Amino acid sequence: QGLPGPASTQLVVGTALAHAGPLGGILALLLWNLPGLTVLTLCGVLISTFIDPMNPPFYLIGLPPAAVSLVFKAFHGFVSKLD
Repeated sequence: QGLPGPASTQLVVGTALAHAGPLGGILALLLWNLPGLTVLTLCGVLISTFIDPMNPPFYLIGLPPAAVSLVFKAFHGFVSKLD
């Protein structure tokens, strides 16, 4: 498995590589990921206009520890597959 990302991204990049070569694969990867990148970047930049950092809603209080645990779980899974 040489391509990063989920199966849909691998399919897009693999198809573009087969039909248009390496440049087409890179272009397909960029265009495939551009909408998600744009939406997530805008959400990250604009979140401070909608949520007060000093008084966050109750449903966001446990989000940072959950994110840390997910990253640790992914890292542990990655390291365990190296052996």
